[in-house]
Amino acid sequence: MITHAGPATPHAPLSVDASIRIGDWDLDPVLNQLRSGDRIKRLEPKAVAVLLELARSPGTVLTRETLIERIWPGLIVSDDVLTQVITKLRRALGDSARAASYVETIPKRGYRLLVPVGQSATGGQEPAAESSARTMPGPVARSRRLHFPALTAIAIVLSIGSAYVWLSHPTTRDIELEDLPLVEIDPGATVQIEPFRALIDEQPQEDLARGLTADLRTDLGRVDGLWVLSGDISAERPGGTARYSVNGSVQRNADHMQVHARLIDTRNGVQIWAQRYDRPITDLFEVQGEISADLTRALSREVSAAELRRQARHYTRNLEAYALFQRAQANLLVRGRDANERARALYRRAIELDPNFARAYAGLALTFAADFRNQWVTDSAAALEQAQLTARTAAGIDPEIAEVDWVIAYVHAQRREHTDAVARLRHALELHRSFADGYALLGGVETYRGRPQRSISLLRTAIRLRPDAGYLYYVLLGRAYFFLGNLEQAAINLRQALARNSQNVEAHVYLAAVLNEQGDAEDAAWELEEIRELDPDFALERWLRTYPMTDKNQLQRLRDSLSPGR
Repeated sequence: MITHAGPATPHAPLSVDASIRIGDWDLDPVLNQLRSGDRIKRLEPKAVAVLLELARSPGTVLTRETLIERIWPGLIVSDDVLTQVITKLRRALGDSARAASYVETIPKRGYRLLVPVGQSATGGQEPAAESSARTMPGPVARSRRLHFPALTAIAIVLSIGSAYVWLSHPTTRDIELEDLPLVEIDPGATVQIEPFRALIDEQPQEDLARGLTADLRTDLGRVDGLWVLSGDISAERPGGTARYSVNGSVQRNADHMQVHARLIDTRNGVQIWAQRYDRPITDLFEVQGEISADLTRALSREVSAAELRRQARHYTRNLEAYALFQRAQANLLVRGRDANERARALYRRAIELDPNFARAYAGLALTFAADFRNQWVTDSAAALEQAQLTARTAAGIDPEIAEVDWVIAYVHAQRREHTDAVARLRHALELHRSFADGYALLGGVETYRGRPQRSISLLRTAIRLRPDAGYLYYVLLGRAYFFLGNLEQAAINLRQALARNSQNVEAHVYLAAVLNEQGDAEDAAWELEEIRELDPDFALERWLRTYPMTDKNQLQRLRDSLSPGR
């Protein structure tokens, strides 16, 4: 019997060190499973994470935006991904959207959990050795026998041309730090934190002002895209000063303090933002945090506009076209059919505004390549031909853009023209010695043509230079390790990929193959179920029909690893 939850009331934080009672089910966050009597339902990590978020606020509506931000922090995720996770949750719970008993859809808002929540009366039925490992707040590996450290969801997805990689010779050596090019500071995104003034000339007051200044420099220095310059550097820069300046004053009276902070545009002396903080001295750290947050919000509006103008200058003079291009990129990275169509429409609108926008043509080419690879259209061959023609149009407009070379290489790879793909990638890396995605795709192509030993160094270098690498880097690395026979490393990297994007079919395919070769038939079968959830019509031979791999031995090994009678 299910009792619906009333309005949300304050409750103790849920502990993931023990099972959590949700209606008639016990959720084990470590084993990623639901138990009700003798029934056991296994869940993917993201489904567990969504259920935990709902369980922390039973009866409260959580918006789709809130859930996406918490479960996929910093990642570009479509509503369809969340909908699929909710559907899987309902199926496991025996629930339905039309007559919800557990998870209710609130139209145009989000979801809420309808049942009471609390810690289970028993701490679970697993052995003590496994229970002791329950220290994770989020998704973990599903296997009962293979427990991996918590996987950190990193907040950037794979984006064409978003980072760079060193390649001075056509070798696969790891780069050294001294090989990295010097980073050019964008003058439009610089801020100088002036020393805060103590209004009373006393040592405690001076110490308070000095500490506040140092903490603000540290906090703002963590803001992506913002350069915090010291006073010495700023004085020596051409022009004499940073674009923005932060200054202020501090006064302490007994157990009270008053802080004034201001943000100035140094080009014209205009005060962009100012705030006074009047608090007990015991709130010092809270005040520091508030000032940092307020300054970050004020600066982000200014710096984002400056960064947009700076980036756009390299590819188009039309800011509206560039904004459409950025929206298209975000949709392309979702890698879903509907999102791919949205991306195509946005690229075309950008091209209408600027017919010479080479990168928009390159992005448009990728949408046609996606149609081919995912077999989203009836005539896949025509889609691939259209991808090649559109990519060549981009190169004809501007042959000196590394990202355009990357797209042409990607299309060559889809056509299984790997020698041509490698040549294009080397040209891209000559144009930009630090093009990370070029290095990563080069590693992927080496595996396609049967040289996975070359892939490892290429991909490790890309990930080291770009620690916030998207899931595809880890798919490529896991795939290379699989064909090299290093199953442990293959499993680790494929799970890293799925922690970032649980919807990627290729990662599930290779993880199922790895688990079968490790003798873990149960978890391999679970991965195959996940594939069927994502693509009910999935068939390995049909999937391989448009797969770029040309090495026959590797293809046969993959087939053997996934054969039913293994």
